[in-house]
Parts: sequence; structure tokens; C-alpha cells
Amino acid sequence: MGKTSVLRAVPVGDWAFSYIKRRIAVASDYIKVLLNRCDLQEGKAFVYAPHGVADERVRELERGGVVEGSIRSDGSIEFSMVPVKVLARYLLKQLHRNAPAIILAEELLCRPTDPCVEQISSSIHVVHDGGLYYYARDGASLSRVEEVIRHVDLAYPPALLLLVTMPGIKEEATISSILPLLHSSGEIRFVVTGVYDGESFLVWSRRRVIKSPGKDIV
Repeated sequence: MGKTSVLRAVPVGDWAFSYIKRRIAVASDYIKVLLNRCDLQEGKAFVYAPHGVADERVRELERGGVVEGSIRSDGSIEFSMVPVKVLARYLLKQLHRNAPAIILAEELLCRPTDPCVEQISSSIHVVHDGGLYYYARDGASLSRVEEVIRHVDLAYPPALLLLVTMPGIKEEATISSILPLLHSSGEIRFVVTGVYDGESFLVWSRRRVIKSPGKDIV
């Protein structure tokens, strides 16, 4: 298949919107209020895929085997971290460009009271309206954005990652004070979900943000 250390942003057509809609359909009611204000037709989407992957294979969003991983000693597969790093750099750039804004990742498969959550730094997650959310605000570091992506299993719904602009939100505002304002002030700019059985990501944007689709980005 070729090296997977070089990924490209491959534009996808309207055919991918049905995949996104299935992911959105199982989001929490809290997030759906925002998502329902999004018209997918007003935006564009792309997937991260390695060079050499045939166009027809790119379309098989639910089938793994696109981004190679490494084999652990126990025989299991460790997925490549390259897509995570690529996505983190892209989102960090967009987070700063769209400030004031927030990256919000919804994780509903994991309950706020689960033991695993207690081991995660409280500075990266918050419980709101019964759901668990990981977040990064404009001004966040690259490592912070990577951490948010790693913690949320975007391979399976109902996990979603959103970049939401928040006009008028002050820098000193806390995450607990921001979340109740999302429905009145927030506007989704990006929606991210997993593809290829968790190996990579699909990114939908409200407006065109890629100047050269298909260009090497790593």
C-alpha cells in the first residue's frame, strides 16, 4: 500500500454525507441542538488517506485496512498515530483562526463515573448535562489537542468532535460557564468523526478551508 507516514486530504463528495448523518443521528440531545442547525450541503468534507489508495477504496469509509498499523507482541494491531498528529495540527490551526472557539469532543460510550475517567486529568474533561466532554480552547497547545483526540474513540458513534465558534466569549470564561451558552451562541465550523474502523478521520467544514485538496500535509 505504500508508506503511511505521508497522508493527504482527499475531498469526498455528497455520498459521504449519509455516513456523517448516521454518526450525527446518535449524538446526545445536547449536541443535536447544534448539529440540527448545520446544513451539510453548505460545507465540504475530506478524509485523511495515504498516497496510493484507490478512489473506490477511499469511499469504503466503514472498512479498515487503509492506514497500516504495527503488530504488537501479543498479535494485536496498534493503529498509527500519524492521523492523530495530522488532525491535531489541522484543528489547532483552525482553532486559532476561528477564535474565540472551542474544540469539544463528546464521549457517550464512557460514563463520567467510570474508573478510567478518574485517571484522566480534570483539566481536559468536563461533565455537562449527563455527558462527558473533552475540550481544548483557542490558545491551547498542540499536545493538548492531540490529547483530546486520543481520549475520544471516534471510531464508533456516538463519539463526535466539534469545533465551535463562540463569539463574545471572554478569555477568562470557564468551560463550565461556556457550555450552557453553546445553544444560544455557538456555531459549528467543523465536525470530525472516525473512518476506516478507527484508522483515520473524516472532517466536515462549514466553509472551504483547504486551498489545495490532495496536497501532501505531512
